[in-house]
Amino acid sequence: ASFVVEVRDNVGDTATSPLSITIASNTTISPSNSSIIYSPFNWNVQNGVASTINSGAYFRTIFSGTSAALATNTAPDAAPYPQIWARVDNQGWQLFTLNAGNPPLTVATGLSGTQKHMLEVVVKSTSEFLTRWSSSQTVVQLTGIVLDGGATVTAPNRRSRNVLIYGDSITEGYHVLGTGDVTTSDALGSYSYALTTALDAEVGVVGFGGTGVTVSGVGGVPDLPSSYNYIYSGVSRSFSSPAPDLVIYNEGTNDTASIMAGLEQVINAIRTSAPNSKHLILVPFNQTHISDIEAAVTAIGSANVTYQGTSGWFNTADSVDGVHPYNYSSVYFIAPKLFPVVESLLGP
Repeated sequence: ASFVVEVRDNVGDTATSPLSITIASNTTISPSNSSIIYSPFNWNVQNGVASTINSGAYFRTIFSGTSAALATNTAPDAAPYPQIWARVDNQGWQLFTLNAGNPPLTVATGLSGTQKHMLEVVVKSTSEFLTRWSSSQTVVQLTGIVLDGGATVTAPNRRSRNVLIYGDSITEGYHVLGTGDVTTSDALGSYSYALTTALDAEVGVVGFGGTGVTVSGVGGVPDLPSSYNYIYSGVSRSFSSPAPDLVIYNEGTNDTASIMAGLEQVINAIRTSAPNSKHLILVPFNQTHISDIEAAVTAIGSANVTYQGTSGWFNTADSVDGVHPYNYSSVYFIAPKLFPVVESLLGP
């Protein structure tokens, strides 16, 4: 932007040579820019907005310039608002809480302008008790990344494999910090997000509290057979761009009826869309539905569909309520037992 300043002397005369000043405008990077790497399977990315309702959803990019801010749209949301983590150049995570009025979130200022910088953002938590699925009141919407005027973004290397995880509140990191809702839940303290730190894989976490194979969850989220192929109501989930190399299921904790038929239905449907995908069913940490899971694997009859026992993975004393592991339990007890299982399925 530019404008003209007329310089006058002290008797009010106009200077013969107006001074033209150019002010550099900010650069706003569209959410659909190909240099932004999103977690797979849990974002709806359009030209003007990227939306997710999943804790553990993330994105990253490399940017030039001295500052960065996230432009948001919070019009659909209600209190308690979602929280996100952001960090630049692998420094400490900064906590941001969305709020009414589409606030820009300044994640960095005063950086060196002579080098590029890495930006990472993770959805920390959203409310379990607001509408989540249809006309979501817990959606996180990115409308742009605001940089210095003339700044650019560069794509980091994308990891070579893609993993999709279905689960419930345990998978989304609910209650990892204690009893509560948004403030005491944290995807960084979940076993599922921990996979992103250990594998050459992009990981899409899809966990909703109260859900199961036969039961709907809080916030109006449908059961797994009705929701597995949607990011949220009305928005389909793609199993081809990218295709999942591995799909993990941590389902059954909230189910009382048999989960055999529902698992079989979902797994066979995804295998039709992604025939090279592998599927791993975890026995729920409360050790229920073992016979249902065994029966589903047998009925499907594919070497690419297996299950994993989890006896001894979780001690109920390491939780706030005997069900939801504390963050240390998820990250340092459960996740390390899962790492080698997943690595063996993904291959070298």
